[in-house]
Order: sequence, then structure tokens, then C-alpha cells
Amino acid sequence: MKISLYVFAGWKLIGSPTEPFSYGNTTLIVGCYTLALFLLDDASRFALHAIMHKSDWLWRIHQVHHSATTLTPLSTLRLHPLESLLYQTRGSLVHGLAAGTAFFFLGFHPDSWHIWGASIWILIFNALGANLRHSPIKMSYGRLEKIFISPSQHQAHHGVTTMNKNFGSILSIWDRMAGSWRSGKEDYKWPQRAQPLWKQLLLKEIDWK
Repeated sequence: MKISLYVFAGWKLIGSPTEPFSYGNTTLIVGCYTLALFLLDDASRFALHAIMHKSDWLWRIHQVHHSATTLTPLSTLRLHPLESLLYQTRGSLVHGLAAGTAFFFLGFHPDSWHIWGASIWILIFNALGANLRHSPIKMSYGRLEKIFISPSQHQAHHGVTTMNKNFGSILSIWDRMAGSWRSGKEDYKWPQRAQPLWKQLLLKEIDWK
């Protein structure tokens, strides 16, 4: 909440906030806010995920997640503590930026349950999708894979030779824009050899096989 207040105060340095809308517009404003928050949240997840693959140092943090030899819903929790911190920081910044900006430009000052209610929907949506993506179930969305990341597409992302594709969490449009999109067709293999946990936590380079 403090981040949103800081953002709101920052916007006030360049002008005056919009007057609050009437209560009758609450549903429309919350709907627009939720959609904007969803897009911003998903785009930022894609960006951080892609950067963790491109940066040598960040990759050594993220490789803990990729070293799993099989995928289950518990694979979602297979993260280096530093990666968890990075994603928590990203989430706080994104949600704070969205809330503070909405307060200023939309003139909408809802009760806390409106703002955090929208955040909860985003959290639930991501949690359910993550469990499905990190499962051994081969599920393709067909043509819809050009819009949404299917379980098969994310499973391909965990392949040894295809892990630089499909960085998206829910929407695949970011991958299409970045040129990292691929279908969920099954011509990949997951890591074949388990890696010592100490080696991963100490950010030692992993030999992928």
C-alpha cells in the first residue's frame, strides 16, 4: 500500500489528481483497473523471466527451477530464494504502480477491498495456471496458443534445448512480439540428470543433459 501512496504523491508533483467518480461507476472502473493490472502483471512477469534467461548471473539463480527432471505442480515452488525475492519485489512494484496511477488518473478512491480484491483475482488466476503448466499433462490449446500459453508450451520451455522459448506466464502475445514464441509440439526433452541441491543454491553452473 505504501508504494501506491508514493506513486500517487509522485504524480501529484506534475499536476492535480482527477476528481473521484460517482459510486455508480465503481464496477466499470474496477473492471478496467483489473484488466490493466492483469496485462501489466503478465507483461512484467514475462520481462523478468526473459531477463533471467539472458543474464548469466540471473540465470544461475533461475536454473534451480529448470533443473527438475520431471514436472509436477510442486515444481512451481522449486525456486532459489533470490528468485522468490525478485518476483515478490516485482509484484509489489507492479501492483503499487497500478494502484497509485489509478488513484491519480481515474479519480477512483475505492475501499481497500476493491483494490486488493482485484489483486487477489490476479493471484488466483496465476496460481491455478502455474499448477496446470507445471504438470505432466500434455495439453495444447491449438490455435489459441498464439494468445495463451498452454501447458504444452510451458513444458516445452522446460526442455533442455528449447528453454529460450515461451517465457510468458498466461499470455503468449509477449513471446510473439519478442520472437520467442513456439508451439507446444512435443519435440523436446527435460533434464535427464538430477543436480545436487547445494550446487544449485551456491549458483554453480550446471551441465545440462
